[in-house]
Amino acid sequence: MAQRTHRARLQTGFTLIEMMIAMVISLTLVGGAFGIMVSSNNTKEKTQANTELLGSARLIAGSLGEDVRHAGMFGRLRGARAIEGRPGSTNELAAVTGDCDTQFYSDLEQYIFATNDNNPWAATCVGGSHIPDTDILAIKYTELQDIPHADWATLPEDSVYLFSNPSGGRLIWEGTNPPTTVGFGTGFAPEAERLLNPLRVYIYYLSGPNAAEGIEENSLVRVGLSPDAGVLYDKEVIATGVDNFQVLIGVEDCDDLVTMCEGKVTEFRTADLIDWTDTVSISRIRAVRVLTVSGHASDSLASTETRDYSFGTDSIQVNTNRRVWQGTFHVRNSL
Repeated sequence: MAQRTHRARLQTGFTLIEMMIAMVISLTLVGGAFGIMVSSNNTKEKTQANTELLGSARLIAGSLGEDVRHAGMFGRLRGARAIEGRPGSTNELAAVTGDCDTQFYSDLEQYIFATNDNNPWAATCVGGSHIPDTDILAIKYTELQDIPHADWATLPEDSVYLFSNPSGGRLIWEGTNPPTTVGFGTGFAPEAERLLNPLRVYIYYLSGPNAAEGIEENSLVRVGLSPDAGVLYDKEVIATGVDNFQVLIGVEDCDDLVTMCEGKVTEFRTADLIDWTDTVSISRIRAVRVLTVSGHASDSLASTETRDYSFGTDSIQVNTNRRVWQGTFHVRNSL
């Protein structure tokens, strides 16, 4: 009898309480593992978002920094007032279809130009895909490396170049007045002392999606003079996923015309606080400060929370799942 009782006990299964305890432990372990997996995925997406931000920031800083630092560099000259071919000067270049404004490309005295939250060139060089309430920045200079004399006869047509020496210069349009035949005004040095450099005009702006131009998402776009016949400007995407583009101009604003504030930035202004027709004001531009907003558009990172960022006198509200990058570039060739 005792042996049957012992066998019955051995054949008895788990009790209800034991099964419930086991289920609770199992669910706790599964829930913990699931939580770790979700947290890992969120961390991965956030890391990817930060990586994309850093990548965009590098692209923006590399392109903008290079252009801003060279703004106003025109061959062997300091400044543009001694250059022929500008609007109103001797041998001025003609207006060209597709330019931002009439003779904008050849107006070298405005070697930096910006707009504040508006697009004056919707019907010309920028187009209508510009995102409202974002800035536009234009920069002009010539490449540092001069073109050897042996290559003057084979330059691409429909390109703009600058002849220069320390005493003067002249803009030319290849195909209309090639460098092998062009003449110069009084006082221009012999050919051996002249440099020939390509002119660069770049316009930065923020574009929304544009199927006709192959732009699939909000992107920072750079418009530049094109070497192709019949096309004045080409467009290229600098960085994708950018939702805001704001510009401040660092000016030297003081009354001391002798020391000129020692070439230092005294304040940063929005573009609408600068008189762009005043060449004295233009010559005092020392730096450009840029703020961009970008990030990863994943639903899992979506948030209704926002954060305010100060940029000059403006307060910019940014969703917390977006990233903000800010950089300041100093102009090398300030007068």
